[in-house]
Amino acid sequence: MRGRRVVITGVGIIASAGADKESFAKTIVSGVRALFPINDKRIAHFNAKYAGLVTENIDIHSSLDRSVFAGSDRFVKLAAIAAKQAAEDALVNESLNSVKAGLFLGTCSGPMLTIEEQYQRELDGTARFDVEDLFARQYYSGAVYLARYFGIKGSVCTVTTACSAFTAAVASATDYIRTGTLDIALVGGADSFSTTTLAGFAGLKATHDDMCAPFSVPPGLNLGEGAGFVVLESFDHADARSVQIKGEILGVGLSNDAYHSSAPDPNGKGAIQSMQNAIDESKISIDEISYVSAHGTGTAANDKAETKALNRVFGDKAKYVPVSSLKGITGHCLGAAGAVETIAALLCAEREVHPPGTGFTEARDGCTLDYIPDAGRKWKKEAVFVKNNFAFGGNNASVVIGTGCKKWGSERVLSDDPVCITGSGVASAAGIGTSLSAFDLSGITKPIEKKIRGRGTFSCMESVSINAGSIDRRIDPRSERSAQLCAVAVVKALTSAGIPERQAAHMNLGLFMNIAQGSTFTEEEHIVSLLKNNYELNQVNAFPYIVPNSVTGTVCRMLSLTGHNATFCNGPGASLTGLGLAWNAVRNDHVSMLLCGSVDDLSVRGTLDCLLAEQIELAKTLPGDGAAMLLLEKLSHAKERGVSPLCIIRSVVTRYTENQQKVDCYCDMIAQALAEARVLPQQVAVVSYNTWSADAVLAVRTVMGSNAYNIVDCTGSTGYAPASLPFFNISAALDNRFFEVICEKKYILTFFNARHACDCVAVFEKVF
Repeated sequence: MRGRRVVITGVGIIASAGADKESFAKTIVSGVRALFPINDKRIAHFNAKYAGLVTENIDIHSSLDRSVFAGSDRFVKLAAIAAKQAAEDALVNESLNSVKAGLFLGTCSGPMLTIEEQYQRELDGTARFDVEDLFARQYYSGAVYLARYFGIKGSVCTVTTACSAFTAAVASATDYIRTGTLDIALVGGADSFSTTTLAGFAGLKATHDDMCAPFSVPPGLNLGEGAGFVVLESFDHADARSVQIKGEILGVGLSNDAYHSSAPDPNGKGAIQSMQNAIDESKISIDEISYVSAHGTGTAANDKAETKALNRVFGDKAKYVPVSSLKGITGHCLGAAGAVETIAALLCAEREVHPPGTGFTEARDGCTLDYIPDAGRKWKKEAVFVKNNFAFGGNNASVVIGTGCKKWGSERVLSDDPVCITGSGVASAAGIGTSLSAFDLSGITKPIEKKIRGRGTFSCMESVSINAGSIDRRIDPRSERSAQLCAVAVVKALTSAGIPERQAAHMNLGLFMNIAQGSTFTEEEHIVSLLKNNYELNQVNAFPYIVPNSVTGTVCRMLSLTGHNATFCNGPGASLTGLGLAWNAVRNDHVSMLLCGSVDDLSVRGTLDCLLAEQIELAKTLPGDGAAMLLLEKLSHAKERGVSPLCIIRSVVTRYTENQQKVDCYCDMIAQALAEARVLPQQVAVVSYNTWSADAVLAVRTVMGSNAYNIVDCTGSTGYAPASLPFFNISAALDNRFFEVICEKKYILTFFNARHACDCVAVFEKVF
C-alpha cells in the first residue's frame, strides 16, 4: 500500500502576538514581546505577573457564528477563529463537507473556564444541569462544535496529551491521511488562560514574576492562551486543487517518559525517543535539519532535559543547529503551544528568518546549544525543522516538517500485512479477566445507589471491586482508582497475548488511552479548594493530576510503557473510535505493538455528567465503570512471536453524524465497513451494538436483513461504561460459541452510536 505524502496547505492563528497570520508573523519576525500584565486580583499574590493574553473581545469576533458557538467555552471560540482562518487560507471550505474530511483538536485544559464557573455556581447554589450546559463542560465539545460549523462528516477527534496535544494531533491526522482513511483534515490546538491553571503552576514553583526567558536566566514560565490550526491533506488532493503548499509532514514520533507526573525525565530519554522516531521516519539526515522549534518552557528542569536530549540526538552536530522557543513572546499556550510554534516556524521560513528566542540573554546551567537570541537571523526558505512538545503525564511528541513546496520524498510504502488483536483484558462489574466471555452475561446485575456531590443519588451497576496488588505487584494501591482499573486491564491483556511481566518492561510498548470525559479525581479537589479559600493553595499535589492524560501517565510509570503514546477524549464510544486511531498507527509502523484501551470510573463525577450530556436515560440504562484493553500488532509480528491472534481487524469506519437522517447515516457506515472488509452480511456471526437505541436497532436490521446473527450487548451486566462498553462487547463477542465455522460465519460487526460524539463501526475476522 502506498503511504501518501501529507502536506500543509493552510494556517490560522489567534494568540497574544496577533489575531491573524499577518499580524502574528510581523510580531514574531521582529521578536516583540506579547506578554501582558495579569490584572486579576484573585491571583495577585502569586509570583506570576505576565501572560500571553488575547486582549481583544473574541465573543464579538466576525468569524463566530452565534447560532453554533453560543454557550461554548472560550477555548472553543479561539479554536473556531483560527480554524476558519486556516480553512480560508487553504481554500477548502467546500472540501470539508465530506466523509473523507476530519478534524483533530488538541487541548490541555479544554473548557476549564466553563468548568470553573460550574464549580463556583455549585458553591453559590445557582448551578445549572441542563443538557447543553453539561455538554459545554466536556473536553470533546470543542471538536464537536467545530465539526458542526464546518460540516465535517469524517473522523472528529480530541487529543488530550496536555502540552503536547497539538503535535500528537498532527501525528494521528497524518496517519489517517497516509493510509487514505482521510483526504484532508483540520488540525489544531486551543487553550484559554485559566486562573486555577495558573495557580497550579505557581504552586509547583514553575512560574516567574517577570517575562520568561527559555534556556536563559532566570528560570520560570509565563502562561499564554490562543489557538492555531493547520490544514493537512494528501499531496494528490492538494495538487488536484492547485493550492499552494506551505510545508510537508515528513515524520512523527510519540513516546512516554514513564518517569513522573509533572517533571521530565532529567536524562531526556522520552524526548530522545520521540525525536529519534520522527527523524528516522522522515528519512531526513541530521545534516538537513536546520532548526529546532523547542518546547522550551523556561523552567530549569524542562530546558535542561530538552538540551540533553538534543545533544544526544544530534551528537557532534548539536552545537551547529539553531534552537529557539517562542514562549518568550507568546507565553506557554499549553495544548495550543505546538500549533502556535509550528505556524510561527512556517511563517518565518516564508520570510527567510529564524523564529527568535526573545528574552534570551545568558545561557542557564545545562543549556549548551546555539539558542537564537535576537530577531533577524537568516534562514533558507525551503528548510527542514523539528518541532518538539513535552507534557505532564510524560507525554512527548515530535514532528519533522519540510517548509515550502519542495518535494522532500516522504512517500512511504506501507505493508499490506493486516493488523490483528492478540490480547484482551477487562475489569468490569461482570468480572475481571482476559475476556468477558468467561462470565455469565445473561442476567442483569443488581443496581446499587450512589451519591455524587451536587448530583444527588442515582442508580448504577455495582462498581468494579479490585485488589490490584494481588493481580500485579507493580500496581500501586495508592494510585487513583482509574489508573488501577486500567493497569489491571493492561496486565490481563499482556497475559492474554503471551507477554511475561519482565519482558513487557523492555518491549517499548505503546499505549493509546481513550476516555469519554476529561475530569479526573483531582479536578474537584484542586478547583473547589481554590474557589473556597480565596485562591490560597491548599492542595498543591493535586494539580499535576488534573490533566486528562494523568491516568495514562500513571499507568505508563507503573508498567514501564514508553512507546507510542497518546490520550484521546472522544465522549461515549471512545474505545471504538480509539481503535481506529490505534489501527492506523500500527498500519503506519510507528510501533510493533500498541495497547489500545479505555477506562471509566463512577467515583469521578465527570462520568455521570458525560452520560447526562448525551441524554442517556439513566433509569433504563444504568451507568457502569471499568476498563478494557486490547493489544494490536501486525499479523506477521504475532506469528514471529508464535502467538495466535484472537481476531484480525478488517475495517474501522468513524464518522461524525449531526443531522436528522441518522438512521440512513448509520446504514451507510455499516455498509461501508462491511464493504471495506469485503464481508457480506450473511458471513457475520455476531453483531454488538447499543440495543437500547431504537436508531441503532433499525440500522442494524436494515443492513443485516433476514440473515441470522448473534447479538451482544453487555450493558445489562457491565452497565453503560461510556468509553469502555464497545470493548466490553468485543471481548464478549470473541467467544467461540458464537461462530459457525462450517457456514463460514466468522466475522464480528461492532457498532456504537452517540448523540454528540462520533459514531463508529468495526469489522473483525475471528481466528480459530
